[in-house]
Amino acid sequence: MAGLVDTCGWIEWLTDGQLADAFSPYLADPAELIIPTTLQFELYKWARLPLLLTPLTYIHVGKAGKKRG
Repeated sequence: MAGLVDTCGWIEWLTDGQLADAFSPYLADPAELIIPTTLQFELYKWARLPLLLTPLTYIHVGKAGKKRG
């Protein structure tokens, strides 16, 4: 039977969080999973977040907000 695991479940499993073992049985057989595009996009955004929040980003945003002259 096909199953659907929400974004939080995937994040727990990928990060080996406290609830990772609870989600493992549902993720054991990839052929039985339904993975909607919206869920894939949410995981993509979550995975990219550390790259987007680097100090360089803050410096760039800070410089863009300053007035010149």
